Amino acid sequence: MAACTESGESPAQLMIRCGAIDSPLAYHQGMFLKAHFPNGAQHSQGVAIDQAAYDAAVAELPLAQVQAFSIDDSGTTEIDDALSVTELAEGRHRIGVHIAAPGLAVAKDDPLDQLARSRMSTVYFPGDKITMLPDSVIEQFSLDEGVPRPALSIYVDINADGLVDRSTLQMRAELVPMAANLRLEDLEHLVSEESLADAGASYPYRQELSILWKAAKYLHAGRQEKRVANGLRAEQLGLIDPNALARDFHFQIKDVDGIQRVEIIPRQRGSILDTIVAEWMIFCNSASGQLLADHGLPGLFRTQKGWGPLRTRMQTTPGPHEGLGLDYYAWCTSPLRRYSDLVNQWQLIALAKHGVTAKMVAPFPPRDATLMGIAADFESCYQAYGEYQNRLEKYWCLRWVAQDGESKTVHVRHLKEGMSRVELVPLHLPVPELANHPRMTRAEVVIADVDLLQLTAAVRVLEIEAKQEESAAQEVQEAKENAEADDEGLNNPEEDAGAA
Repeated sequence: MAACTESGESPAQLMIRCGAIDSPLAYHQGMFLKAHFPNGAQHSQGVAIDQAAYDAAVAELPLAQVQAFSIDDSGTTEIDDALSVTELAEGRHRIGVHIAAPGLAVAKDDPLDQLARSRMSTVYFPGDKITMLPDSVIEQFSLDEGVPRPALSIYVDINADGLVDRSTLQMRAELVPMAANLRLEDLEHLVSEESLADAGASYPYRQELSILWKAAKYLHAGRQEKRVANGLRAEQLGLIDPNALARDFHFQIKDVDGIQRVEIIPRQRGSILDTIVAEWMIFCNSASGQLLADHGLPGLFRTQKGWGPLRTRMQTTPGPHEGLGLDYYAWCTSPLRRYSDLVNQWQLIALAKHGVTAKMVAPFPPRDATLMGIAADFESCYQAYGEYQNRLEKYWCLRWVAQDGESKTVHVRHLKEGMSRVELVPLHLPVPELANHPRMTRAEVVIADVDLLQLTAAVRVLEIEAKQEESAAQEVQEAKENAEADDEGLNNPEEDAGAA
């Protein structure tokens, strides 16, 4: 401390200057690892699926009569979910939502469960991730195209118009043939209302996507009716505003002549493929919550009710999610990367295998104190991991600012209370001169004096421009963020383009 007092530096600054810490990035990473992974982030080679248990679990699974396909970003390596469309009589179709099923071979309290429970989630940050489960387990259960994969499937029938018949809801543990892993980059620009309606359009799964899209619009409309009834504004479907601030970014960190450089690529959300995935994953989570509630099984329910800092939370009893317009919502579509989903999958597998007697054999009986503890631990971990992701995203945004010189001229938009966001990257900085200006006022600024340790920078305003008109899409996006409408596919890290 005497050295810090004499030099006027913080302990971290002093250690970096003396070479005890390699860099500000190493400091940020080291503090996080010390707090959450004190024994290191690498998985032990000895923790793996028991092959005999895996073979026994898979041997009893029937083969699904479907051809399933997934839709993901090209960087996604943990493919948790897939869809299928099966033609029925009289213009009807059966929609399948297929979820990777590690819960068939990972048992409560076994070494893999203990590992997953200690981590609670995959940790995402620019350039890398720390997976909840070992790569060997992910490879066994990820829904990669090729051989049939173990999955927990939820099926529902839709009529010729796309209306969902919830009375046909059924759930099965099975082997699912994976026909394709579709990638957003290859397909998204081809999928439109016009091409989906054009039988002559040529791209993979056009007909299946057309059927899924038709039903997704009804699913979305049904949720909006409940949102409005809850006193919230209806969300616009598939409305992409080119003038809105991008919310989705892909960070590419490259080594150029021994120096790390970052490229940050924005992506607007709200495409047809985004909506198809989002609505069907929301439906799957909602249907799972309904099945657990109807059979009196506890689970980890994601609820949102009322207002205030605790309005969105995890709890072990059913409750509504007002922001999504749902009576029940239980995360279950990401069991390879969220512990809450793995826990819910165990409960659902018991239900799929034992029906009305599931309460007698499910890993977690009603009012289970352990499950309540898991809910609290998951909430805490998930928040901490999100804060770390945000911290490293800010670090790399500031690196982006400084990598071509000491200062950078950019445009920002004022959000509230003097806090503004750079248009090109997800970097929020205080700009006091804009504090009294209307929301979305645009300004040209110079960012300089970047401090990668404190994650701060100086901002000098060059010109304040006229206020940008907020479109309906932008207003809805902000309402969605304020309500923390954490829907699958719109706010799930792995679906985000930066989650490679």
